[in-house]
Amino acid sequence: MTSKVEKQINGNNGIKSHPGSSKSSPAKSGEHYSQYKEETFQFEVPPEAPVFYPNEEEFQDPLAYIAKIRPIAENTGICKIKPPAHWQPPFAVDVDKLRFTPRIQRLNELEAKTRVKLNFLDQIAKFWELQGSSLKIPMVERRALDLYTLHRVVQIEGGFENVTKDRKWSRVSQRMGYQIGKSIGTILKTHYERLLYPFDVFKSGKTVNIKIEQNSEETEKADKDYKPHGIVSRMQIKPPPEKNARRSKRFENDESKTESLALKIKEEKPEEEEVGNKELRRLQFYGAGPKMAGYDDKKEQKPRSKNVKYDFDPLAKYVCHNCNRGDAEEYMLLCDGCDDSYHTFCLMPPLSEIPKGDWRCPKCVAEEVSKPMEAFGFEQAQREYTLQQFGEMADQFKSEYFNMPVHMVPTGTVEREFWRIVSSIDEDVTVEYGADLHTMDHGSGFPTKSSSNLFPGDKEYAESSWNLNNLPVLEGSVLGYINADISGMKVVPWMYVGMCFATFCWHNEDHWSYSINYLHWGEAKTWYGVPGSKAESFEETMKSAAPELFHSQPDLLHQLVTIMNPNILMNAGVPVYRTDQHAGEFVVTFPRAYHAGFNQGYNFAEAVNFAPADWLRMGHLTIAAATYQDMLVMVDTEKRLRKALLDWGVTNAEREAFELLPDDERQCEICKTTCFLSAMTCKCSTDVLVCLRHYKNLCECPPQNRTLRYRYTLDELPVMLKALKLKAESFDHWVARVKDALDPKTPKTLNLSDLKALLSEADGKKFPKCDLLQTLTSAVEDAEKCASVIHQLDLNKMRTRTRNSNDTKYKLTVEELTLFCEEIDSLACILEEAKSIRELLQQTRKFEVRSERLLALPLSECSLSELETCHQHGNSLCIELPNLKLIGTRLKQVQWLKDIENYMNKTDVMGLDAIKNLIQEGILLAPHPEMEVELGKLQSILQTSEEWEQQAAEVLKSDDNNVLIQVDKLLKEASKISCFLPTEGHLFDSMKKSRDWLRLLEEMNSAEYYPYFSAMEELIKKGKALTLHLVEVDRMNDYLVLATGWKEKTSRAFLRKNSTCKSSDDESNTITLTNSMDPAAVVAVFKDAEDLEMAMIKKLRAQNIAKSLDPSENYTFCVCGRGLFGVMMQCELCKDWFHSTCTQLPKVSTTKYTANFANLALHLGFKDCKFLCPNCQRTKRPRLDVILGLLMSLQKLYVRVPEGEALQCLTERAMNWQDRARQLLQHSELEKAKNKLAIFSQKYNEAAARQRTEKIISTELKRASKNPELHQRVQEITPYSGVTEEGVACDSGINDSDEASRESRDSDDRMGEHAYSLHLPKVGEGEDYILDINPEVKKQLEELLTEGDLLEVYLDETFALWKLMQASRDQAKESILIDFDDKIYIAPPIKYRHNSKS
Repeated sequence: MTSKVEKQINGNNGIKSHPGSSKSSPAKSGEHYSQYKEETFQFEVPPEAPVFYPNEEEFQDPLAYIAKIRPIAENTGICKIKPPAHWQPPFAVDVDKLRFTPRIQRLNELEAKTRVKLNFLDQIAKFWELQGSSLKIPMVERRALDLYTLHRVVQIEGGFENVTKDRKWSRVSQRMGYQIGKSIGTILKTHYERLLYPFDVFKSGKTVNIKIEQNSEETEKADKDYKPHGIVSRMQIKPPPEKNARRSKRFENDESKTESLALKIKEEKPEEEEVGNKELRRLQFYGAGPKMAGYDDKKEQKPRSKNVKYDFDPLAKYVCHNCNRGDAEEYMLLCDGCDDSYHTFCLMPPLSEIPKGDWRCPKCVAEEVSKPMEAFGFEQAQREYTLQQFGEMADQFKSEYFNMPVHMVPTGTVEREFWRIVSSIDEDVTVEYGADLHTMDHGSGFPTKSSSNLFPGDKEYAESSWNLNNLPVLEGSVLGYINADISGMKVVPWMYVGMCFATFCWHNEDHWSYSINYLHWGEAKTWYGVPGSKAESFEETMKSAAPELFHSQPDLLHQLVTIMNPNILMNAGVPVYRTDQHAGEFVVTFPRAYHAGFNQGYNFAEAVNFAPADWLRMGHLTIAAATYQDMLVMVDTEKRLRKALLDWGVTNAEREAFELLPDDERQCEICKTTCFLSAMTCKCSTDVLVCLRHYKNLCECPPQNRTLRYRYTLDELPVMLKALKLKAESFDHWVARVKDALDPKTPKTLNLSDLKALLSEADGKKFPKCDLLQTLTSAVEDAEKCASVIHQLDLNKMRTRTRNSNDTKYKLTVEELTLFCEEIDSLACILEEAKSIRELLQQTRKFEVRSERLLALPLSECSLSELETCHQHGNSLCIELPNLKLIGTRLKQVQWLKDIENYMNKTDVMGLDAIKNLIQEGILLAPHPEMEVELGKLQSILQTSEEWEQQAAEVLKSDDNNVLIQVDKLLKEASKISCFLPTEGHLFDSMKKSRDWLRLLEEMNSAEYYPYFSAMEELIKKGKALTLHLVEVDRMNDYLVLATGWKEKTSRAFLRKNSTCKSSDDESNTITLTNSMDPAAVVAVFKDAEDLEMAMIKKLRAQNIAKSLDPSENYTFCVCGRGLFGVMMQCELCKDWFHSTCTQLPKVSTTKYTANFANLALHLGFKDCKFLCPNCQRTKRPRLDVILGLLMSLQKLYVRVPEGEALQCLTERAMNWQDRARQLLQHSELEKAKNKLAIFSQKYNEAAARQRTEKIISTELKRASKNPELHQRVQEITPYSGVTEEGVACDSGINDSDEASRESRDSDDRMGEHAYSLHLPKVGEGEDYILDINPEVKKQLEELLTEGDLLEVYLDETFALWKLMQASRDQAKESILIDFDDKIYIAPPIKYRHNSKS
């Protein structure tokens, strides 16, 4: 299935139509392109290369780690290494200063087979162009015909004549992948005969009749125009010289050869084209197809024109070169190449008409077509980029190519598209690659010690072994010992700035060295690798797949300019592996491993070569030894070759310091070997040299013109060889001694100091690292470790040991100690400390025997002291003893049993905490049968105790009626448990207190009378404080709640709002009652209190009456204790005077009407006229029926309430008083007084009603007087209304309607809200209403009234007696309301007067 990205790629909006498409018919060309793309490109993804994840320790030494993974990784040629997560080196390149010129890469020209096809098609196109025609690619089965494959298959089958003769065209069509039975063979034959066969005949040197056929319009539209790629012409372009070029002499060519092959025609292009982009002209980017990345072709390209200049006058010799005649000018053709003239009928074959376009004569055609193939290479772009500019260009290219953001393109899609493009001859995709940027010029991506502005955190990475500036010269790397420059070896890192599809072609490293690549940042880099062991198979496959390229360029694989689809290699049996390198990851290539790849997008990488010891052909030996062996062969070979030159006749010789020459200038022209000892040059080409093996291939000059260039004379070489030999012999002597010391079969004679001396000798003489030196180092390290362990063990042995001593640095097991002794014996030297180790082993074995005996005994038979001694002995040994822990455990077990025995022998029982601690200690110890028995007993006791405690806690919270029975049962069970129970004592005390409380309750219930409220409240308080819950407490509390409710109800009946008195203060504040008192005694107590109260009030009355009302005598009155001032009124009971500002007086006190108080009270109906001070009237004084209801509910209580008994006494007293009051009221004289008082009241009521009526009529008349029509009527009825004319004639402007209406609504209460005056009805003007009562009766009345006012009960008789008393009072002597400020006395001698406002 084709993905969305692939559909966009394969569509017309993705990659442009192929270069052969006609611009005049874009629809048709797009159709042909889509038909060609219908064959889905298949790419089999190679298997993945291994990925390694070094840990922190492995990451310390890169060479050691690479050597460790080499057995696995070299089987795939490449591998990926992912550093630990914390290793993130900073990017050290100055991005603002970095500028570089990238290389231009045309992708389909990189692939070997595609390049061969393009070269072939360019030759065919050139051939037909010189014939005056253009090459058009035919369409077969809706796809472009592969002319190269057709030509190759036909040649394999024997050529055009044989295939036609043997009728093999069907077979040819099958080999090209076409279906059978569609006559494709005939079509292929026609196309071959028309397009390819003339070329074959021409190359063979024969002549053929070339027919320039005019194709039909349908064929013209179907075929595709082919635009030559010009690869051959671009091969001659040399890149700018670089002093650090990676490959040697890629493009060195003799300019004279190029000049000899150049055409004589000079083409002059228009000035407009000269001004254009030179780089694009060089790249021939004017045809159809994808443009180079970063190139925006906005200007319309104009067709090229030619102005032909000749080197001679064409009119001077205008004759045919075949017939040497100048006639028939209309048939004369002029060659566009050499300016020679030919008749059309003189040509072989003759031409029937003048060809269109440029035409070449047969000589020019042969010269052009037979041009030799030049070496292929990359051109340098002419634009210089910064990193930002290159990144913007790269991201734009990828996003526009795939039509999506760069980070969303899958790597698999890019990989498949890359191999599809490079395998296509129709699609020209060009990218740029910033490759081989030398860090000496631009700076490294890694921080270095010489970097400026080095941050503190960067120092770690500047010194890191994985820093590519440090890795090649690490200790153990061969390159660290070589100061000379090695051709192609990158001891200094190179940097690479890539973009999508930018490619590094198949190659292996120079000298088959290792390489390592680090991707600093950016998108992934895809790698392909072939194991070094399969390098020859790889090379053979490449050569067999594209023999034409290797024929013209034998060292093609060394030039890094050719890739090949991995599937082709895999199908040929060459193993290929792949990996995607992401930012922050390393890729390592192994010796001789071919590798290639491409970039997924914009990224920045850095790479370097390195050579560990295994890179040497004899890596197990030292460099000196290997070099000596190599130099022996080299010197012998050099002598032989120089003698051959001398025998040949070469006599010239010059010394040459080859190491000072750049690599490109000292490579053999033939084999590309880097020359160092000697080389040969010739006078004919001094800048070209060859090695002595290829001296005959240099040129054809005689030996006298040759010059031998040598680095050392033959006499100097043996001296150098001898010095190297001495160093090698010194090393050999050292090797012999070391081998003798390390040989286990030889008796040991050296001590540790002797081994260290050998190691110091190797270091002093700078012997290179080898396996033997590493073995010696390991032997010394092993001996030092053993000595260090022995010293540690000896020091620990001399320390004072305790049970908790755990300060040993080394803890060896018995097996390790035994092996350690064996290891000491196997050391390459003698250690003096070994004696103490053997003694330690002996002590260890003694401990093992003793501990085994103790562990075999039962616990009860083990001696605690003996176990402690054995344990201390084991602790004193710095050995990990298996039985030591067992002895320690056995010691704890025995100690635990001893602790239990000690607890059992004590007189006091164990507590729960002690049992829990013992159980916990026993559980933590190792199990043992004897311990399990004791643990079972303790568990049983603990379980029983905890269950009892739980039951006790439940009982303490229980509401059961039988709680005491349960407590008694628990206490009996507790006596059987052999453990201290914390709740037992508490439970016992609770039960004792509960029984004491019940005894008190029983005593209270056994009394003759109910208990008093306070006694029961105290008992309930004690019951609630009990721990155990008793039902009797709740029952008694219910009784108390009922009594409390009754008390509250009584308080509400008697007490006023905000009163400070209590209900108990009514009669009992001075009375003490006890439970032992019977009702008669209580009544007697209250009777005595009443008598005392009566005597006290009489005394108080007498004192207050005796007070003078003269302000000068300074008597004090009222609750405030001050003198006489303002309105004051006398209390009817205590006879003291009270201020209106200190107490609330009756309403009668607010009037200023001065008259007889009896008249005033009569007018008011005796309401709000009686005054009792706050001290005399303390309660609400409820009615007697309310009190009787309270007494009825009192009978239902089970508790005696003092307020109830006081209420009973009060009720009896009130009823007694009521009987006496009624008897007195029935007295004949008082009966008359009552009747007379009733008549006075009736008269006042009638007069008041008449007065209200007159006021209403007067008000209405005033209203009517305002109307003139009613004025006469008003005058007529005025005499009969009782209203005077003065009352009617009022100011007509005053509206008194509201006031009149209010007065008409007044009730009998004739005082306003703020009554300062009083309007009395006119009843007997000047008459006072005073009753005359017998003084004896009046005295009896006064005494009875005094006693009645003391009662806190409201009785009607009290009010009746007070009215009679008030009406009979002598106002001259008994004034009760006085305004001391105005000296107004309400008394009879002063006639009443109207208020001034009336």
